[in-house]
Amino acid sequence: MESFSWEEQFATGIGEIDEQHQRLVDILNRYGSALAENSLDQEYLYQIFRELAVYAREHFNTEEKIMIAARIDQRHVKQHIREHRSFVEDIEVWIKELDPEDPYSHRTILDFLMHWLTYHILGIDKMMARQVKGVMEGLSAEEVFRREQLDKRASHDSLLKALGGLFELVSKRNKELLELNLTLEKKVEERTKKLVEANRKLKLISITDDLTQLPNRRFAMQQIQLYLKEGEREGKALAVLMIDADGFKKVNDTYGHDAGDRVLKRLARKLRHIVRTDDIVCRLGGDEFLVICPDTNLQGATQLGEQIQAAVAKMSVTAGEGRWSGSVSIGVAVAISGDQQMRALLKSADRALYCAKIAGRNCVRSGAIVTA
Repeated sequence: MESFSWEEQFATGIGEIDEQHQRLVDILNRYGSALAENSLDQEYLYQIFRELAVYAREHFNTEEKIMIAARIDQRHVKQHIREHRSFVEDIEVWIKELDPEDPYSHRTILDFLMHWLTYHILGIDKMMARQVKGVMEGLSAEEVFRREQLDKRASHDSLLKALGGLFELVSKRNKELLELNLTLEKKVEERTKKLVEANRKLKLISITDDLTQLPNRRFAMQQIQLYLKEGEREGKALAVLMIDADGFKKVNDTYGHDAGDRVLKRLARKLRHIVRTDDIVCRLGGDEFLVICPDTNLQGATQLGEQIQAAVAKMSVTAGEGRWSGSVSIGVAVAISGDQQMRALLKSADRALYCAKIAGRNCVRSGAIVTA
């Protein structure tokens, strides 16, 4: 079934243009047949409209080259190109709104395309062809254009004018819908970004100690598990340093929680400043801190512990009406391999910390090496 019949009146006299117009007629007829037979599906729709988009670019490019080569009046060229651009924009809108389950919308699209083809050929394309012919016969581009404006072409003039207004309205409606869609998409995108950022902040809060802004116990346990699994795969050691602030309880009990908080924040900053780039300082709770040292053996971890102990020993922090003289006890432990060794690793570090306290505090002690 043909939705559009090619007739001699549609011929412009320019062979290449007429062949391309007939190609468009073929596309429209295939679209109309699929619609009539109720055989539209999403894949076929996209195929038709992709073909239509490719055709439009090729055909409009051909017409524009012919107009430029013939050097017809620029006023006509600009108007012609505007109509081309408008049609391409309309096609892009239709593609965004394709729905194989909505036959009414497809009938509307098909009607639009058939009317546009009729209007475009009988109107501006024939005007172009006559101007090309006139220039080739030796008339000036301005004279040919002026004659076209004066020539009413009898019965066609009012029809084409009315159709032109109709297409402008349809195009305007499509552009408004497209702008609305873009606005809605932008709002959704902005809302999504806000939700992603909110979730990021919530996640950060869930793994951050509120007082010191260091990673908290939860984060520390997650990282230890990850590094232990990496060590299992790649044979890397993982060291941890468990650190207690000596004399903190006395400061907290004597001078109050604000004084104690000041000590903890100053100590957290000092620890963060001393450790290496890859090390992670965490607060486990109270006056207890943990330093996670990836790919570090017992000797390297012990040396780091001694550096921390020496640096903290130089601290003197105002704590309410008193002072906290920097002092920490440190227990060091290392896991060689095994992704099930977190509990054993922390237990070894805790025992080493206990040994440091028994030894008089303000010192470093190493625990047993944990293996699989």
